[in-house]
Amino acid sequence: MQPRLTAYDPELDVVLIADPDLLYTRSGGWIWHETKTAAKPPWEGRALMETYPQLAFAVLMMSAGVPGGDPRRSLIELEVLYLDAEGTGKSRCEEIDPGDPDTRTEARRIIAGLAGPWAVDETYAPTPGGHCGDCEVLTHCAAGRAHLEAQ
Repeated sequence: MQPRLTAYDPELDVVLIADPDLLYTRSGGWIWHETKTAAKPPWEGRALMETYPQLAFAVLMMSAGVPGGDPRRSLIELEVLYLDAEGTGKSRCEEIDPGDPDTRTEARRIIAGLAGPWAVDETYAPTPGGHCGDCEVLTHCAAGRAHLEAQ
């Protein structure tokens, strides 16, 4: 079972919930470990936290003191399992320091870009797109059906 972390943000009046793949202690700090799979070698053309926004969320949670421990000894690990050009299984591991000010700034930018529009949305209008074809509630969504009919 994955560990569950929660934090309350009084400014936004929201409860934040995260489920790291693995969470363990080492030398007084916490290690937040995420494992991902990819069809090609990782991070080609995109920043790491942009590719995996849950890492940016982990940075913000850990820099806010969740789950605790010594923040100077805490870090986030990302292990990506992928196939190389010959089809051989490979892995690559990266570490992210949640205490680094530049990393925290980048994490805030990424999360604000994802959550900002949602936080101020008062109409909750549908945003039809390519994802509509596989949507489980398409039969109840006039905008999604109209989008697919127009294609």
